Amino acid sequence: NRGTAPEAAPYSYTTEQVVSIPYVNKDLNLFTDKVEVALASATDGARIYCTLDGSEPTEASEPYVAPLTIDGTLQLKAKAYKEGFRPSRTLAIWATKAELKPAKQVAPTQQGTAYTYYEGMFSKVADIEKSPVVQRGVMAEPSLDNAMQEDHYAYIFTGWIKVPEDGAYGFMTASDDGSVLLIDGELVVNNDGSHAAIPATGTIALQQGFHSYRLLYFEDYEGQELKWGWKLPSATQFAPIPAESLFRE
Repeated sequence: NRGTAPEAAPYSYTTEQVVSIPYVNKDLNLFTDKVEVALASATDGARIYCTLDGSEPTEASEPYVAPLTIDGTLQLKAKAYKEGFRPSRTLAIWATKAELKPAKQVAPTQQGTAYTYYEGMFSKVADIEKSPVVQRGVMAEPSLDNAMQEDHYAYIFTGWIKVPEDGAYGFMTASDDGSVLLIDGELVVNNDGSHAAIPATGTIALQQGFHSYRLLYFEDYEGQELKWGWKLPSATQFAPIPAESLFRE
């Protein structure tokens, strides 16, 4: 029974009831065409007011009564009110329409990934190309299986990746130690630094077709791992990138 009495509750700066901040029902980052978004608050009976121009919502703003259709990049703000309650904090979220990176006008026919292998002391991917090249070659997909030593080495994998549909793609690397993924020269996944096996993700909007990639990885010491994956626009979870989607420059 210890700590169950009302007077045992921790001190609060306010004794007022506060309306729960509104929330949206879907991710608004890099949508294509248009998106329909619903707003809600966990406080029963709360009234939501919203703006689409970045201004602060008040009870004089447009009341939310039905899902909103958004077809361009804008800032959505929402605030919830209820009689006898303190108003909620303001939800402020950017809805960003995807601008697809155009596919490259190439038609590679040979599958695989080109690699450059290095050995040296690395603490970040920027250190890799400061070391001399030990080996160059081609493999079916990025892999650490052919590394010549257990620690203190690095790879740079390059080539073309064929994406099957237009839309926003999630990319992921899980690495021990650091890894970085660039698509068409743009940093998409930053998993840099000397660390244990951890994942990192990023998103980019791509047009169907071929896009260049550059995957950098280094192994510092104690453990080695490199995995990468993608989440297709039509998918709900990440999956390994198939070797059949990789082509050599």
